[in-house]
Amino acid sequence: MLNRIIVYLDIIVPLICFLFTIIFFKNRRVKINFYSLTLLLFYILQFTLNSIANILQNLETNNLWTYHLNSLFTQIIFSVYFFFFFKDKLNKIFVVLSFCIYLGFFTYSFYFLQKAFTFNSFSYAFGVLWIIFFSLRSLQNIFKNIEVEDLLNLKEFWIATGILFYFGSSFFIFLSYSYLSKQAYYSVGILWKIHNIFLSIGCFLFLKSIISKKWIQK
Repeated sequence: MLNRIIVYLDIIVPLICFLFTIIFFKNRRVKINFYSLTLLLFYILQFTLNSIANILQNLETNNLWTYHLNSLFTQIIFSVYFFFFFKDKLNKIFVVLSFCIYLGFFTYSFYFLQKAFTFNSFSYAFGVLWIIFFSLRSLQNIFKNIEVEDLLNLKEFWIATGILFYFGSSFFIFLSYSYLSKQAYYSVGILWKIHNIFLSIGCFLFLKSIISKKWIQK
């Protein structure tokens, strides 16, 4: 039973977090702001693509193309987030440039290295590095704008924490998954269960951001 729950955590937890967020904003009678909308889109993305991936797996059909889409749309979501998070022109240009570099590498990898029905370890890991980098930059920005004792009440802090925990923890899973799925096919599923736990914790950290009360004063 527990094993089956862990297999479907990447569907269950994003859905729970999405529904909780909608109910939270409805009860508070406030509009969903841009940053919370970013997290809602991430929840929807994970729920939708992971549901498709699990259905295809149950049908014994190759589902690895869904992870190409997951990598691409995750990169879009957080690139947009960081573009609006940073207020200085240099960082905005750097975010756009990094996304263009990622998109070029993603396209090259898709056509020449790890195609649609192969897990996209290279582009997934490459994109995650950019997300982690900008998350660290955002933390640096946060520390410049707020006293340390206020961090635990700050929405941006919990977004950065969720990003660093999930993507930082999953980086080596993404990087090695394609190779291990070929070398240890029957045991590599354990690795993805660990990923599901990381994703679940990351989703709950994002939820903490949504219910936190403070933003950095711009």
